[in-house]
Amino acid sequence: MEFVMAIGVLLFWLAILALALCVIWLPITISKKRGLDSEQKTGVACCTILGIFFFPLWIVGIVLACVLKPKVVEDKKDDDTDLERLEKLHTLYKNKVITKAEYDKQRKKIMA
Repeated sequence: MEFVMAIGVLLFWLAILALALCVIWLPITISKKRGLDSEQKTGVACCTILGIFFFPLWIVGIVLACVLKPKVVEDKKDDDTDLERLEKLHTLYKNKVITKAEYDKQRKKIMA
């Protein structure tokens, strides 16, 4: 009977530990799912880990994970318009600088 009781207590504490770990790592998971960059995720992770010892930092970590805006990396386009890029591409193809496959691939990219 005592063995069953000991197993029950052990399972109870394992469940509490698993729940605590899920709650502790919640800000880190949120920051990953939101697509924050590595610097932002590092800040959230530091607050989360330090929040184990000082709870208000965990709150800061979860707020940061929810409030920070993911940095959007925009494709750098040349100042050329799509028409100018197509004309340059066609010239390269006519002068046999690029193959038909390369021409078609780049043309699809420009047209997208």
